[in-house]
Amino acid sequence: MRSGLVLLLLLLGCGKDKAAPITLSDTAEAATKDIAQIKAALAANNSNRAVAVCAVAKPGVPTLTKKEPALAADLTRLCTRDVPLFESSRALEKIEANKKPDPTGLRLDCASRKSYAKWIAQGGFAADPEVVALEKRWDAACPPTGPRP
Repeated sequence: MRSGLVLLLLLLGCGKDKAAPITLSDTAEAATKDIAQIKAALAANNSNRAVAVCAVAKPGVPTLTKKEPALAADLTRLCTRDVPLFESSRALEKIEANKKPDPTGLRLDCASRKSYAKWIAQGGFAADPEVVALEKRWDAACPPTGPRP
C-alpha cells in the first residue's frame, strides 16, 4: 500500500513540463513591487519593514541582474545605501535630540554608529556625499574615540 502511494506521488509530481516556482525578486514584476514597498516603508518611517523586504528581495538580485539590470541596480541601491542611510539618520536624530550630559563621558546610544557605518561601507557608499555629511553629524554628536568603524 505504502509503495503504491509513493509511486503515485512520484508519477504526479515529476512532470518535466512544470516550471520552477518563482521566488525572491528575480522577476521584473516582483522587483518593482519590492522597490515600491521599500520606498513606501521609508516614506512611512518604517525602516523595519524596509529591512524585512530587503532581506527577502536581495537574494534574487543576481538572477534579476541578468534579466533587468536597471531594476537590480535600483533594488541594490535601496537595500545597501538608502535603507542603512535612513536608519542611521533616524538614530542620529534621536541622539541629537537627547543632549543630556552623561556623567561617565560615554554615550551608549552612540554605539549604533558602528553597525550603520559597517553596513554603508560594505555597500561601497562611504564616499557618497550624503554619507559623508551624515558622518560629519555623527562626529559632532558622538566624537570618535579611536579609529573610525
